[in-house]
Amino acid sequence: MGSLTTKTREILVIGSFGLESRSDHQWKARGLGEQSGWQFTIRQEKVGRWRVNGTNSSGSRKRKRFIAADLSEAVEQAARILYGHSGDNDRPALDLASAFHRCVAIAAGSDEYQRQLIQFAGYFCQWAEDHGLTQWHQLRFEHIRQYMMDLFE
Repeated sequence: MGSLTTKTREILVIGSFGLESRSDHQWKARGLGEQSGWQFTIRQEKVGRWRVNGTNSSGSRKRKRFIAADLSEAVEQAARILYGHSGDNDRPALDLASAFHRCVAIAAGSDEYQRQLIQFAGYFCQWAEDHGLTQWHQLRFEHIRQYMMDLFE
């Protein structure tokens, strides 16, 4: 008798797209709401390098490679490449200080802990400003890594 195996599918919602995992590094994206009917496949070819496969709004088949830091950014760029859509409207424009203020405001813990959070957020905001970063959406993994390396030094 053969064995039964079950495969689980990973399903995510990023911006206005639902994503279904097809393999380790490939996702099928389907538009939600106003983007209903939009669909494409994105594949991570290697770290930071992605490829979109889909039909654009004029009905032409498109395949294009692009650079993106993570899956969320890849979905945004793929939608922009195929449909001219930008998910920036879904993302609030937050400066770093406001973003940290929101996080600290909902953080649990003692008053001392909250003061420490504010203090350390201030250190990061100062470092980011010195490196030309003022908005939350500008942050990338590379920036966090550089900040950590600067702390180790």
